[in-house]
Amino acid sequence: MAKFEKERLLRLKEILRDWIPVSKSHWWEQVRLGNYPQPVKLGRMVTAWRLSDIRNLMNNGIEGCGQQGRNDAPKEMRPR
Repeated sequence: MAKFEKERLLRLKEILRDWIPVSKSHWWEQVRLGNYPQPVKLGRMVTAWRLSDIRNLMNNGIEGCGQQGRNDAPKEMRPR
């Protein structure tokens, strides 16, 4: 049950602002190519990503991004 307590969903705006500083078009291109995680559809116009998928992406290196995520994300959300 501990895994579920730490999991949450992130919207794209939050990912690009706090975690991975790339453009929206670059993000979607990398999702399409399979380099970035696939989204979770919550509704017809609502898309989100699992926090664990974003952390895995950051820990394994980010294709097309010059850095390993951003260090100014909230402390409790930074990869350990």
